Amino acid sequence: MRRLKRWAGSLAFRLGGDLWRFAHPAAPVPKEPRTILVINLLRIGDTVVTFPALESLRRRFPAARITLVVRTLVEDLVRPLACIDE
Repeated sequence: MRRLKRWAGSLAFRLGGDLWRFAHPAAPVPKEPRTILVINLLRIGDTVVTFPALESLRRRFPAARITLVVRTLVEDLVRPLACIDE
């Protein structure tokens, strides 16, 4: 009897989840992001190591606006990078 109750409960849970997904479909995901925010609150060496990742982001999403948040200590170091917009 316990197995039957457990099986029925499991089936009801699965059906309920499927009904929820059917009644509330997921919002469509945009194909390309319009804006990308990168938060980098690390020190100088760690920031320099992230440069290739920022360049890869620019190559992958050329039309996106890339904003980089950094500490004032490294602001002058990242400002000349062509792969970020602000």
